[in-house]
Amino acid sequence: MSIRFGGLRAVDNVSFSIEPHSITTIIGPNGAGKSTLFNLISGALRPLSGKVLIDGIDQTGAPPYCIQQAGVGRSFQITNLFFELPVAENLRLAAQVLEPAGKLWRPIAAGAESRARVSELLEQFDLAAKAHRSVAQLSHGEQRRLELAVALAGKPRLLMLDEPTQGMSHGETEDTALLIRTLAGKQPFSLSSMISASS
Repeated sequence: MSIRFGGLRAVDNVSFSIEPHSITTIIGPNGAGKSTLFNLISGALRPLSGKVLIDGIDQTGAPPYCIQQAGVGRSFQITNLFFELPVAENLRLAAQVLEPAGKLWRPIAAGAESRARVSELLEQFDLAAKAHRSVAQLSHGEQRRLELAVALAGKPRLLMLDEPTQGMSHGETEDTALLIRTLAGKQPFSLSSMISASS
């Protein structure tokens, strides 16, 4: 897969596959094209050449919502949350994708599956005590942990984490690394693969 911006080859003939229940790490310095590669896979950018195959189906250039429906979740290098909303509401908005399409006309509070997923994630990520606080009140490490939970809210089979420990303390980084290793092997999360970018 390749893409260029003017004369700059941001991603040049990159090819790889991800095995189920594995963690694949893409390592490179700032500006190496890691986030651009994630954007190509997740549908934010269309490659000039190459294909994105998810479960053997060509998803090249599909919009992000189609990529999500195909089972891909992602986090971003820069924290991408609704800072003025409570922690639980950020999770509920992300988990809303789990509700059957025929029930989308019902009140948001009636979404039993999304509510259950929010409760599960609050416990899993040790955020239950802060469920009703605004995201702006969380520490940076907690915000990054919440973003990981948001990426998992839709029960993706492939999870892409862009610099998941950026800005964290040494202790927070170790805790997050352990959490990621645990998630990769847990069937309840419907998670089969994980790609992590780091510098």
